[in-house]
Amino acid sequence: MSILTMPIIMYVSDASGQDLGRVQIETNEDGRLFGTFEPGSEYPGVEPIFRHFADVVEQHAFSYLDAAEDAIARLGITIQFDGQSQAHPAKDVQIYPEGEFSCRSLRGVESNGTAH
Repeated sequence: MSILTMPIIMYVSDASGQDLGRVQIETNEDGRLFGTFEPGSEYPGVEPIFRHFADVVEQHAFSYLDAAEDAIARLGITIQFDGQSQAHPAKDVQIYPEGEFSCRSLRGVESNGTAH
């Protein structure tokens, strides 16, 4: 696990470009980014999808996990690092009610807090 020396801010959107929120990335573990999520103006419209995922995990109802993950994947989540103009697809996005966030990105993040 790589704890980042500089905070990385990124913005989360869906496939249609709606503002779902902002994340302060704190760690990078083998290409999986972890941080704290702050909901954006359009997040309430998709929050039930993420809440359902969290409920499935919390209740260990793993027979529903694939359907919950598919619902999130259909949102077409993209991330855009602060200071960069291009959004990039995110995979395995998880947003929990307490504000915990994680995803996989095709973009790398260096331990000094820069995205490449």
